[in-house]
Amino acid sequence: MIIALGQPSASRTKHSADELLRQWGRRLWCFPEVLLSPEDEIQICVRGHEAPQTLKKSQFAARVWGGDSDVHEASQLLGHYTGSLTLSRLELAVLGLRCLYRRETSSQHLPGDHSYALMGLLRMRPEVDGTDTPFQAFAR
Repeated sequence: MIIALGQPSASRTKHSADELLRQWGRRLWCFPEVLLSPEDEIQICVRGHEAPQTLKKSQFAARVWGGDSDVHEASQLLGHYTGSLTLSRLELAVLGLRCLYRRETSSQHLPGDHSYALMGLLRMRPEVDGTDTPFQAFAR
């Protein structure tokens, strides 16, 4: 997995690579990407920097999600997906929902976006219905 980062075009302040990575990590659809990535190491490329950085998945929770209030839950999810911890389906769903609802979206695509992201974590591929409410999407 490679994460490509760059300074926001509307921003007048220059952000550090760590700040850009933390901003990336707060996005709803980026959270499952890290968890489901098959590689143990993630390459981070920042526009304007010479060499990419390498970050182990096991370090991701502390470095990227460390300032968030769900670092403990995110660490457990990382442990589950790297094989160092086994969570039940119920624990996986509860922890996944807690973490996903703390993530941001720049624009909501569908009302059930959080539930659809959770379904990806649970390796479920139901049909997406654009008329679903958030509860209906979760129930599906």
